[in-house]
Amino acid sequence: MTAPDVALRPMTEADVRRRDEHRLELDPELLALNGQTPATASWRDAESELLALWAAWAAGTRLDWTIFSPDGLDLGAVSLSSIDRARGWAELEIGIYRKAWWNRGVGRLAIAHALSGLANELGPGARPTLVRALTLPTNARARRCFEACGFALRGPTTDRQFPGVEFLLYERTI
Repeated sequence: MTAPDVALRPMTEADVRRRDEHRLELDPELLALNGQTPATASWRDAESELLALWAAWAAGTRLDWTIFSPDGLDLGAVSLSSIDRARGWAELEIGIYRKAWWNRGVGRLAIAHALSGLANELGPGARPTLVRALTLPTNARARRCFEACGFALRGPTTDRQFPGVEFLLYERTI
């Protein structure tokens, strides 16, 4: 399968605000991780997210891209967060919000773009960087995508942001 003709560009404030308009289309599983349902997801949540993103962008600890279809439809986002140049560390996050675009290679394309963007940001001669990604054990699509992008499954783990939820940890060095 070849990836569709999609475009990625650095995320903007408008993208974050527009994402709130699409909360009804978000996967209920993802909203549930934040204790939300499509009915309870609110603008306040997006506003808090926006403030946190501004701080991380300013600190240079986060890179975000918005993924678009050829006709300009916002399909999702891919991000590298918790970037720590001294320790050689980053965390990958990805979400394809429109189910019609699942299983079409968009995730693999977006992850490749993000990893390339991180390598460019770090510059030549930078120390190797371990990129971590988490997914729920039930998310077979994400697992296939991470593995196709060269990530190795390290095993079950937890995340302090989501107490009591078990994730699978994937890692790759760039």
